[in-house]
Amino acid sequence: MVLSKPLLKQVINEQNQAIRKKIKRYVNRDLEKALLRSAKKDDLVVVLSGVRRAGKSTLFGYLKEKHLKPSYYINFDDDRLINFSPKDYQTLLEVFIELFGKAKYVFLDEIQNVPYWERFANRLKEQGYKVFVTGSNSKLLSKEFGTYLTGRYIEFKLYPFSFKEYLRFRGIDVKRLTTQLSTSIDTDLKVLLLKHLKTYMKFGGFPEFLTSRNIEFLKTLYESILYKDIIGRYSIKAEGVLKQIAHVAASNVARPISFRAYRSLGIKSSTTVAQYFDYLTSTYLFFLVPKFAFSVRSQFLSKKKLYMIDNALARYVGFRPTPDEGRFLENLVFLHLVRRSKSAVYYFSNTHNGSNVGECDFVVLTETLEGKQVSLLQVTLELDDNKQRELKGLLEAYRFFKDAYYSINSLYIVTLDQYDDITVSFEEERLNIKVLPAWHFLLTL
Repeated sequence: MVLSKPLLKQVINEQNQAIRKKIKRYVNRDLEKALLRSAKKDDLVVVLSGVRRAGKSTLFGYLKEKHLKPSYYINFDDDRLINFSPKDYQTLLEVFIELFGKAKYVFLDEIQNVPYWERFANRLKEQGYKVFVTGSNSKLLSKEFGTYLTGRYIEFKLYPFSFKEYLRFRGIDVKRLTTQLSTSIDTDLKVLLLKHLKTYMKFGGFPEFLTSRNIEFLKTLYESILYKDIIGRYSIKAEGVLKQIAHVAASNVARPISFRAYRSLGIKSSTTVAQYFDYLTSTYLFFLVPKFAFSVRSQFLSKKKLYMIDNALARYVGFRPTPDEGRFLENLVFLHLVRRSKSAVYYFSNTHNGSNVGECDFVVLTETLEGKQVSLLQVTLELDDNKQRELKGLLEAYRFFKDAYYSINSLYIVTLDQYDDITVSFEEERLNIKVLPAWHFLLTL
């Protein structure tokens, strides 16, 4: 059944009106400048991927209305487009032209909901349009990239608000603030930033939830991800098992996990558990961080550390008998690391004669023409009686990578609200370890 032009016109007009209302509350996103540069310097398809409700549509709407005109926009996550087929692409293009005249930019939102979109995007590109697409499923998008858009696209990832974006949402001049942090930090500023950090740790970065503080938003979002992006799309029969896996995972944020342990939920095979986690990570709901090892096989077989896309969502989905604020702080630091860099992120754990001799929360590995470089980070709510343990993990990781001839760029311990410079003597070297409050780390590094 081919969709009619009147229906498409109605959908497009209503969606464009909704976008104009949305951008009245727009908060400048860190990706904005990079997207604009890409829009003007090459003819590649721009792909913006990320979890549902992170603000992809609003960001595209802002670019469309304020910077990239004239343009076309349609969001395929609309029940009226559920029967959209390849035959409708030409009709869609004709409707765009009839409504808005000839345009240069085309925005195709939540593209994973329609078939063969990559061929339509490529055709538009060949006809001289600058094409932007968004999607909420990395697995499906990467499959299409590999089969039809190889070398013809550039991808960006959008996450819920970073701490900088959160502060902008709160009406704070972040540029002035970071300039102030680089010179001096007074008590009033520390108190203000700590207050905002604690709120951000609790309520996360989903724009809509920060506005409403309505738990129903989290419930609806979580169910949409599970049912629309996983259960429905992959025809999963054991939906209860998938939900149990997600619940247990959210209850163990920032902890190492073993797929074998999840078999106690009634799953016969660790391979099936791995498949379910593949679905969960493809929607950007969870992230699995491997243990660093020189062998890819060892990385694959080792336990993974698990992180979640947003602290508020983790609190809603998971169960915790204690506040677990240290884990939530570590989750924020992880999200910051994956937002800011294309470097690979690992954790480090070293054993000797079967016992653990040191752990480091994050190894950030960057490969350059000069060689392999790493930054090492520990995260702890407060550095006090645990100081020797945190230092031991950093120094074990330092020794490991130095022996492998890696260049070590920096050593950090990120805390809730402490500053310090620790100098230690280690194997005939004097090493400097920076202790920083999380609010400083998230704003400046």
